[in-house]
Amino acid sequence: MHATNVTEPSGTPSPPPLACTLTAGDERSRRAWIDDLSQRVESRTQTPDGAVLRFRAEAESELQLRALVAAEASCCPFLELAVTANRDELELTVRGRADARPIIDELFGGSLVE
Repeated sequence: MHATNVTEPSGTPSPPPLACTLTAGDERSRRAWIDDLSQRVESRTQTPDGAVLRFRAEAESELQLRALVAAEASCCPFLELAVTANRDELELTVRGRADARPIIDELFGGSLVE
């Protein structure tokens, strides 16, 4: 299933729908991947539009986080994910519009360290 943007009457594109394009099986695999990554979280900060998750600066974690950002961009266009590498830590920033907040909290917040 591929989501398309619809143009609002004002002529501006509507935001992408809150719908993931993964199949049920792929979604289970993705959640398992995110759950595995969540075991490495050092800290989590809630932001007005999402969350920032901090990880130790390890090469494998960085590879996994960057792969996750790319994967999520292709199936959940209503989320914005970015990885920032600092000297001692990696930051995964997850952002979305207000109605995406429950999804962000479910995927990236439930069992994580506060």
